Amino acid sequence: MKNNPLVTIITPSYNSRDYIIETIDSVLNQSYENYEMLIIDDCSNDGSYEMVREYIKKDSRIKVYSLEHNSGCPAVPRNFALNMAQGEYVAFLDSDDIWHKDKLKIQIEYMMQNNCFFSASHIKIFHNKNEIKKAIHKIIDFNCVGSEKITHSKLMFKNIIPNSSVIIKKTLIDDLQFNVDLRYKAIEDYHMWLRILERGGCCCKIASQLLFYRIAETSISKSKFAMFKKHIMLYSEYKPYSKSLGLKKYLYLLTYGYFSFVNKVLRKKV
Repeated sequence: MKNNPLVTIITPSYNSRDYIIETIDSVLNQSYENYEMLIIDDCSNDGSYEMVREYIKKDSRIKVYSLEHNSGCPAVPRNFALNMAQGEYVAFLDSDDIWHKDKLKIQIEYMMQNNCFFSASHIKIFHNKNEIKKAIHKIIDFNCVGSEKITHSKLMFKNIIPNSSVIIKKTLIDDLQFNVDLRYKAIEDYHMWLRILERGGCCCKIASQLLFYRIAETSISKSKFAMFKKHIMLYSEYKPYSKSLGLKKYLYLLTYGYFSFVNKVLRKKV
């Protein structure tokens, strides 16, 4: 189906009982219908696996699998699903995030029209579903969807590619896997995007807010100090083009710290 390619949606899940049905519904409500959704449960103990297994009986496009052992990080479930993905494109969606109803349609059309192999979108931050009821149904002008080009050098300063907004041509990552080292938990996606872009090309980040990103109190990414330490580790170990970052890593860390502070201030005003 050349003009309507299959998209594989990958969703890791661990103890996501409170949110994952909303996430699944945002997929079921997509205006773009040619997809498969692979939900990989990481040995949940809150009944969410059984709940999802029962809920998805309504649609054969959605499948749920359970890992044999808890991995402790989303990288393992994502890699598990990547190995099974049948789609020409792969999309990532975390179990507590929500998509705009036209998310797949807008991004796939943009990618095909602009020969783009890697795309993302802007996000709308929320804490509970009541905050986004109006935003979910907001009409987007398909003729006014612009984008910015994110190169490897630009991405090095800060991760500006939201994981749950990404759609990528599968051939671009067939030989790659997310880093399963537990130290990389919460930044394994950033590490993956860097490795992809160091090969050349760019990520097209669509200006529209097509992802509703949930901020949870238990989120690792909410702890700025913990994330700062993880970025120190990444910049120390990451070697693009087989070369270490050298003194540049300190510049990247300063930039990360600055933007983290600015984002924290802005969120308080929302």
